[in-house]
Amino acid sequence: MKTLYLLGIILFFLTGCKSGKSVNLFSIEDDKKLGAQVASQIESDTSGYIILDSAKNAKVYQYIYGIRNELLNS
Repeated sequence: MKTLYLLGIILFFLTGCKSGKSVNLFSIEDDKKLGAQVASQIESDTSGYIILDSAKNAKVYQYIYGIRNELLNS
């Protein structure tokens, strides 16, 4: 039983490795709809979503922009 459990964990992690193939769970249109819904929710409740000052939080913005750039280049 322990061996089966370990095999399952190994397979789980191996499926997360890059293989050159891209698997999309959502279509581009679904992605756009989700983005629009999230943007609408944020705009309707600005008190619940604080925007950090980019000058005071340069490391945070650098991290976020890095993620953005990776997504745009993928």
